[in-house]
Amino acid sequence: MKLAVPIAIGMVFQTLYYLVDLFFVGQLGDAAVAGLTSAGNVGFLIMAVTQILGVGTMALIAQASGRKDREDANLIFNQSLGQAALCALGTVVFGYLLAGPYMNTLGADAATIDAGMTYLYWFLPGLGLQFALISMGSALRGTGIVNPTIVVQVSTVVLNAILSPIMIAGWLTGRPMGLVGAGLSTTISVAVAVLMMLVYFVRLERYVVFNVSMLRPRWGAWKRILAVGLPPAGSLHCSSYTWPSSIGSSETSGPRPRPASVSDRGSCKRSSSPPWRSPSRPHPWPGKTSGPAASTESERRIERR
Repeated sequence: MKLAVPIAIGMVFQTLYYLVDLFFVGQLGDAAVAGLTSAGNVGFLIMAVTQILGVGTMALIAQASGRKDREDANLIFNQSLGQAALCALGTVVFGYLLAGPYMNTLGADAATIDAGMTYLYWFLPGLGLQFALISMGSALRGTGIVNPTIVVQVSTVVLNAILSPIMIAGWLTGRPMGLVGAGLSTTISVAVAVLMMLVYFVRLERYVVFNVSMLRPRWGAWKRILAVGLPPAGSLHCSSYTWPSSIGSSETSGPRPRPASVSDRGSCKRSSSPPWRSPSRPHPWPGKTSGPAASTESERRIERR
């Protein structure tokens, strides 16, 4: 529980960056909210990928610390930073390249597509920085230190909550930035979190430290991190992928519903009537009739008389 609870708290605070933006963007209109929601699916997908790096780094450093193997712990830490840098670069580059096709797939109209792309362009650098933040936080948890990571995450979420109304709605400044401010406030907050973790490692951390000579990729260490991190993080990755995929398919496939006409509503009422209310159905009691059958029988009796 000592390590599981901080990990869960970290995932909650990763989500809070997005929820704070969503709260203030809700005042900008339906298109802005739809664009932010569509673009925010990328954030949940990246959060799942960061857990692969985080789980592998924490587990391997914890094992090395238990063996009193400080050299291996530092190797894993620095190799994790190298992977974080590569993932950050890939997130930003491919994010900018694929933002247009992605939003064209999910966006229901031009306003939603434009809103989503605007948010993504300013949100992507913050997503890339999440990898470094997760890597350093997981290294600390692997050595049994959890408080600094929680303090950094809480502080930056509070910072994001302060910046969002200022940059989105123009509080204090009178210059609202809209969705640009939403993405930029999150990116600034994550950048401050990474800076705070760097300061902690440089000034206070002594067990796992930055070592330039260990940053060069070593494929054996990379395979170890991925072998440990992929299985437990796979379910989170799949759930994060399935949800936006189902949203996209529901928005882009199938005909749109047609409003019911007056005749449609009448037919619905008739079809929903119980059998015993149907005018063409004979009365269930023997010797008695109702509806058209009853009127026909009455006419016959009049003619006989």
